[in-house]
Amino acid sequence: MNSLIEDNLKYFCTKIKENPKQLLREIFDFLGVDNEFIPDMSTRFNISGIPKNKLIHKDSVIKDLFKRIVANQETRRKLKERIMNRNLAKPTLVNSI
Repeated sequence: MNSLIEDNLKYFCTKIKENPKQLLREIFDFLGVDNEFIPDMSTRFNISGIPKNKLIHKDSVIKDLFKRIVANQETRRKLKERIMNRNLAKPTLVNSI
């Protein structure tokens, strides 16, 4: 791999782990985005992992349970998402960069 690309990937990976908001500010500044804009970073998307409990991780089990308990569909979706994400065990990754 080209050393310039490797160096940029290392920089990007380090910055995103240490201070993702600062990295976004730098990217937004480069792109000319208004510096008053602050993105909502409270939701993590596409969280991956290995299910700790396969029964809980089955979509139908949680859906059926929450349909009976929680009437509001948006509240049900958020609760389901939180439970599913907490049920994931994070595998240890080997740092190859």
